[in-house]
Amino acid sequence: VQSWRVHGVSGATTIATIWDHRASVVQVIGTPSGGAHYFQDIVHCNGDYISSSTSTVHSLTMKGSPASRTYTVSGVDLNLEMSSGTYNVLTYAVGLSYY
Repeated sequence: VQSWRVHGVSGATTIATIWDHRASVVQVIGTPSGGAHYFQDIVHCNGDYISSSTSTVHSLTMKGSPASRTYTVSGVDLNLEMSSGTYNVLTYAVGLSYY
């Protein structure tokens, strides 16, 4: 179990590192400065041991109209790119290994 707080997410930004897990489920909560919009996503991702892929399992608008989001994995990093604006993001990850 790991958590991260990342400020200033706009372009593709690393929001979690999944290096020691082959599969992770990540809860992502984000809001821009001022708190007019909130989102919460549940993302399943595989690190570079498998296929470096992501899938948004559930996406929830908690307040307002948050920007659309794109998740990618690069090596062992889970990246988030916002379609517009700059967001502060909190992540909470649970990982599974095959050891």
